Amino acid sequence: MDSYAFLDRQINEATGAACGFGNLITEEPFRLESREWDAAAARYHRVRTFQKTILSLFNASLRGEFDPVVASLLVNELPPHLGIDYYKALTPRQHSLPAFFRTDEVGQGKICEIQSPGSLWGVHEQLYNLYACRSPFFATRSAYARQRLSEQFARHLRSHLPAEPIIHHYMDGSTNPAGMWFFIQRTRAQGIRYYGYDRGLTPRDSNFIRHHIYATHWCDKYVRERMERCDAGTLHYDLPPSVLFSEKIPMIFPFWDKTKAFFSDEIRDLFPYTQLITPEGIVMEDGDLVSIDAFCRRPRSERAYYIKYASSDLTLCSRGKGVFYAKTFGREKMQAFFDRILQGYPQKKYWILQEAHAPKSTTTYLTRDNERKEMPVHAKMNGFYGPGGLMGMLLLQQSFYKVHGTQETIATIAI
Repeated sequence: MDSYAFLDRQINEATGAACGFGNLITEEPFRLESREWDAAAARYHRVRTFQKTILSLFNASLRGEFDPVVASLLVNELPPHLGIDYYKALTPRQHSLPAFFRTDEVGQGKICEIQSPGSLWGVHEQLYNLYACRSPFFATRSAYARQRLSEQFARHLRSHLPAEPIIHHYMDGSTNPAGMWFFIQRTRAQGIRYYGYDRGLTPRDSNFIRHHIYATHWCDKYVRERMERCDAGTLHYDLPPSVLFSEKIPMIFPFWDKTKAFFSDEIRDLFPYTQLITPEGIVMEDGDLVSIDAFCRRPRSERAYYIKYASSDLTLCSRGKGVFYAKTFGREKMQAFFDRILQGYPQKKYWILQEAHAPKSTTTYLTRDNERKEMPVHAKMNGFYGPGGLMGMLLLQQSFYKVHGTQETIATIAI
């Protein structure tokens, strides 16, 4: 069986396009131990607690019941009409938690990012279909992976909504639109209807809105009516009309002096150590404030941290564009980079420092000519979660330290 021909044909037939499958693959799926599946499933409730705490602290800050700097940090680089007053006017239903999200996990289950909803759902679905054709590999799959992602999505969504789902899915901002088109077609096969795909539906029939970037909400010509329906409980957003779950700045809150008391060690252990980069310096793991100059003077071996853009500028917060590895900088370039970062600090262009978990291993993959080759790689696991919990796991591997979906990325699902 030609695996790539299968994958290309599968997506092209479903979407009516000629895009083909966009990644490299392994010959077999990745086997997770039962304890690893259980740990991934348990992370759902801790992530939900983290998200609820962020939202609670933000609302308390808006109401003047907590330090106003919290709301100021989270509402950053936004135009005035989408600033603090906009968020004060949102109702609890309008400013809720994401329904579906994807985690980026490194090291021992450490979550370095949470994307709502995130791409790659279609990649998981395509690979599931490929490996399902090889029944020996699926005979011992985990109980967490016994259904396709599309089947689980349909089941979770129906349990989440009070009426039969009708989705309006905006594709702008998706980093893999072909994969998401494929996923739409696969969920339609589960009876989920979509405006723009199923006959007779209008935008006003939609009761579940999917966006990939928060800014799409405010470019939606139906937004006023939809916000009213959301407040009435007849329409739900996958990603709420808020910047809170579309930026990286919340990652500092379990470690930041002003907010860390609100997070348990169990929640804190979800994430790599993460702190805000400020003109005064960076608070390190031992609690010491290290100046920017002192950090830059450290040898590269002591700079095992990622530097990540953490605010809401869309030109910097997707596809790894605002992510850098401090180890790769010499001292002078490191200092010059921090100088540029701090120039934007007064305009709320925030950056964070995050502990790196970037071990290298060797993997065997299939080339497009179906030859087996080995390559040293960095790895990242993606967890897919819905209102009912864990839905699936995807492993991405790449020779570059920034692991995300490219033609050189090796993708496989966990079973």
